[in-house]
Amino acid sequence: MTSEVPPFLFEGRTYGDAPALAEAFAHHWEEAKKRLYRGQVRRWAEAFDLDLANRCQDLEEGETDQDRGVFRMIYHLHPGTAFAYRGEVHASPEAVGAALGRALGAGDRTSAGHIAEALAKGLLSQWLRGRGRDELAAAVDDLTGGLAEDREFTLFRLHFLLCPERPYLIAGSELATPLDVALFLARDWAGRAGLAWDTALLAWLTERGQAREVAAWRAASGDYAADRERGLAVFIPLVCPEAVSEPRVVEAYRARVEARCERVRTLLETHVYWGDEARELEREGRELAGSDEADASDYQTIVERHRRTQRWLERWERLRRASSPQAYGEAIFTFDEVDRMVAAAAGAVDQVMDRLEALDRSLREFGGAFPRYLLADLRQAAAEAEKLEERLAVLERAQAAVRGEAERLARSGEDGEGSPVPPSRPGVTATVLRLLFTWPGFAAAAIAFLYATLEMQWTLATVGKFTLILVLGLVLTDLVLSSARRSQQEERRRSGLRLAAYRQALDDMRRLAAVARVSPRSADDSESPGAEEAGDDRET
Repeated sequence: MTSEVPPFLFEGRTYGDAPALAEAFAHHWEEAKKRLYRGQVRRWAEAFDLDLANRCQDLEEGETDQDRGVFRMIYHLHPGTAFAYRGEVHASPEAVGAALGRALGAGDRTSAGHIAEALAKGLLSQWLRGRGRDELAAAVDDLTGGLAEDREFTLFRLHFLLCPERPYLIAGSELATPLDVALFLARDWAGRAGLAWDTALLAWLTERGQAREVAAWRAASGDYAADRERGLAVFIPLVCPEAVSEPRVVEAYRARVEARCERVRTLLETHVYWGDEARELEREGRELAGSDEADASDYQTIVERHRRTQRWLERWERLRRASSPQAYGEAIFTFDEVDRMVAAAAGAVDQVMDRLEALDRSLREFGGAFPRYLLADLRQAAAEAEKLEERLAVLERAQAAVRGEAERLARSGEDGEGSPVPPSRPGVTATVLRLLFTWPGFAAAAIAFLYATLEMQWTLATVGKFTLILVLGLVLTDLVLSSARRSQQEERRRSGLRLAAYRQALDDMRRLAAVARVSPRSADDSESPGAEEAGDDRET
């Protein structure tokens, strides 16, 4: 090894000592990589430091990760060089942490990615050990495994680990302790509830000694995703137990829960509850709204009241969304909706009664009639109906009555399709035999035979008379039967028309009932009793 260090030309400048060259390599990473793996640094070192030259040769030949090779080469040149990796150069651990925080806040994936890569390769902890920060290096190594599980959370933890004195900055406020965090969140319970899920805040609390509590919260937080305000009520005492006895926190939470209870009272006073489930919900709501817990100062009592209130509001919303006159029986309506439904039902009842009168007239034209006792009962029920459910019941009774009469008529033997198809015309022999086997035909044959017997002899004249009497009897029989068939066919036709009239009336009444049951809710009626989603006002 010579005493004199030869100059090294790099990026247009000549360097005469190893520390200065190491710093230049740190700022020009890709060029430094070329000089190392082309052997230029080794050949330069051979002139004054064979040990350094051998180390560079080992990197050239054995280190396949060239970025790791450049990192190690820089600290072979000068162990005191600032942290450097792929263009990121920072003088102290705090500076590395601050740069990482800025990158995470600005969404700079490149810079954050470089530091994360150095963490994963163990280069950051190696650099820390080189500066005598063994304890911090061990803590950094403990974070390495978290990169694969939750990269963002792990990087935020690294940021706060390297900057242990840094407060949590949000909305212009500096929060130095978990109690500061609790008080900040309590000042706007609804608007800041989402911060309980904030990755940066959870990382900050973890590095402030709340690792176990934060882990427990992260495991349970999914249960409160639909109600972040109640989640915040669980989060605060978990990470800051003393907050449950802090009057400002308790009062803020109680006021927020009371606002929800006021929402319950409003829903009770502005809606009508029908059906067993809805009336049970109404009863529970009135008990909840009038409970003495409203003035409670115990934190856990308020948490329980919050849980009951939220459960009630969720049930209300589910039943309200499912409410429609078609599902009459379990429903929640506003008073205006009920008024519109009553008016629609009243009009439908009047039109249904008019339709029944028209049906009765049609049936009379076809030789039938709607049962007078049913018509009288329905008229009386329609006249006495005042409430919505009574009018809807009249509509149901009218449909049931018409449906029942139509089914009775269909079962009575008629096919309901009008006149039957006439049978094919039989031959002469078949016609004579058919007529003989009817009682008029049989009577005519008997008379002719008795006359021939009384004559006591079968002469040509007797045979002629016998034949004449038989033919006249058969002709008369055919006339009687034809008339009966025509009467039967006419009755079948009229019966089919009556059944068609019933069916048409039933269709009309169904349409009228459907109109009465159309949901009266306006298109812009989007009531929702739930709380607003909390925003994330974290500052970077």
